Amino acid sequence: MNMPSYDLDSLVYMSTDIVIANLSEDLQHKFTATVTETLYGSLNPGEKLDTLTPFLTFFDPMKDGMRVVLFLDRRPHKYDFFHSDDAKSPFAVAPSGVYLIDEYQHVHTYYQMNNPGPYEAQGYRDFPHRSVSTKEQDLAMPSLDEMRGKIATSLVSVQTVRPLLDKVATRDDIHNLMRLIDTRSTNREDCNLRTAGAITERALFQIRSLNDPELLLRASTLASNWESALSFISPSSEMRLSQAEEKQFTASRVKFLLDTLSDPKKDVSLRTEAVQFFLDIYGFRNKNVNIPSTKIPMDNPWLTSYAIELTSTAKTIFDDDSQNAHLRSLCLQLLPLDQPAISADARQVYARAQTDELRYVIEDEFLKVSDTLFEGLHASGGDAASIVTVETLGGCSWIAPDSIVFRASYHERKGIGDKWRLELEEHPVLTNLRTKQQFVLRHISVVGGWSGGESGQSEFRVDDLTGIPPGKYSLAYEIDHTGKILSNGYSVAVAINETAKGKELSVIPPSKK
Repeated sequence: MNMPSYDLDSLVYMSTDIVIANLSEDLQHKFTATVTETLYGSLNPGEKLDTLTPFLTFFDPMKDGMRVVLFLDRRPHKYDFFHSDDAKSPFAVAPSGVYLIDEYQHVHTYYQMNNPGPYEAQGYRDFPHRSVSTKEQDLAMPSLDEMRGKIATSLVSVQTVRPLLDKVATRDDIHNLMRLIDTRSTNREDCNLRTAGAITERALFQIRSLNDPELLLRASTLASNWESALSFISPSSEMRLSQAEEKQFTASRVKFLLDTLSDPKKDVSLRTEAVQFFLDIYGFRNKNVNIPSTKIPMDNPWLTSYAIELTSTAKTIFDDDSQNAHLRSLCLQLLPLDQPAISADARQVYARAQTDELRYVIEDEFLKVSDTLFEGLHASGGDAASIVTVETLGGCSWIAPDSIVFRASYHERKGIGDKWRLELEEHPVLTNLRTKQQFVLRHISVVGGWSGGESGQSEFRVDDLTGIPPGKYSLAYEIDHTGKILSNGYSVAVAINETAKGKELSVIPPSKK
């Protein structure tokens, strides 16, 4: 029972009416909301809304005498089988569209804390033990006056894009729609709209409605975690195609991706996204599971007719030293490395590779097949593959724009983990390029990542430079066993300088190392 929690701008966009209301509950546990103040829309104070119970029962607490802000939608909606009667209500409550007003006139938003489970107001818990918000917690929430101001500001902002989102999309709207979904731009303007879930969902729907595969692929390069590969190659239910037409639609979309990947004149971002879609369609590159690559792609029902051509195209790009390194590294993941001829070719590419990224990915992919295959590379990093890179933050990232975020990726030999899993340590290390003095960074701010046993990623900031003298350093990810370094992989060059604000870290461009 996944119940989405929407931000304020999304709730404002989804609402035709926003009101403050008093709730009363009868003996049959049915709610009536009496409007006391209209913040948006045409409802008037004193009006009673007595058909909201099916929606309000998904919120906890929800009881007689409460005062709430309601985000309401009077447009017709389709509901699932279990809640089909809800469509008879003249108003729907938007998902997560209730704010609780406490006795101190402060406002609590609702979130789904546990799935399955209801929306729960901030400060209140139902599981594992029931608890209610304290006075201190209540007073830490925004005041009702503050929330009125935020809603008023959001209404002004959302009105600037509502006409675009509510009309039938045309190709003339593409520029503005693309801007609304662009979460990767470094631009910090309109971040409230570009990170509003309901607004970006609608903008993406508008783009999809034009049924142009290149537009969809372009959109996917801009939006984080947007268009799934399967939805790209599968027709929507609204198209109402026959089985034969669906098959033809899928074949044309797969052919489009293959043509895009094959065309060196296409923008590299589109070609990269095409490869990523193929990898997603295969579904075999789960970070924590090794599946023999000989099963791929011949057993995939969507790609069978293109398997040979796709493998050939991926190999051609991977072998071409003039191609983009990241594109080549993705193409490698389409190749069956457990076939001797393919792995021998990859070793030749590895020997002449000019970029750390490509060398790391080859090591990583060989480790996914076997320790023995990896050992044949004679990698300089030792018993594991690792690399540190610099993350590119979008302008609307929650992380401060002047922060530097590093990503450490690693993959250990399986034999190492089997012997010493609990005794291994992984950590970033600074090495002074002149003196070779090393500093293990044990106090970092981790902002993301994952761990899958012998492999994983860690995204982190270096906030504490205490005890580290100014100078130029390499930042690598070390893996050690009881003090013995097993691996010290590919690094990024950084500088530490004394400034009026104290020590500051910066990245040294590759051309100035």
